[in-house]
Amino acid sequence: MDDEHPGYIVDYLQQQNIDVRLIRAYDGDSIPSVDDTFAGLVFMGGIMSVNDGLAWLDEEIELIKVAATKRIPLLGHCLGGQMIAKALGGKITFNPQFVYETEDGQTRFCLFRETWRKIDEYSKRENDKISTSKKKKKNN
Repeated sequence: MDDEHPGYIVDYLQQQNIDVRLIRAYDGDSIPSVDDTFAGLVFMGGIMSVNDGLAWLDEEIELIKVAATKRIPLLGHCLGGQMIAKALGGKITFNPQFVYETEDGQTRFCLFRETWRKIDEYSKRENDKISTSKKKKKNN
């Protein structure tokens, strides 16, 4: 995760003249104690699950609990959302079905595997169209 960067959120906060402190707990940075200088906390994503039993994740979850009791605003993206949910009493579980149901309640497909299969099929069709049109132009 050495290449992980919080992206535009840091850029935006800095443009608003809000001080940012970037903490990489997964890389050994110490989890800070919550004090009155915190305007909010943002927790980003990662490749792991909140249930992986990693010590630094548990420390961040404890930080979230303390921050929530002090009414410090929290924002979580992906893994960060899992951490906030778990800290506030939510149960994060593995979804073995990966099923998505459309608004009409009829069509179901596997959210990840099927979606990527459909994207792959679409890409192949589009690439075939491009190849075919290039061949036609060459033959003309």
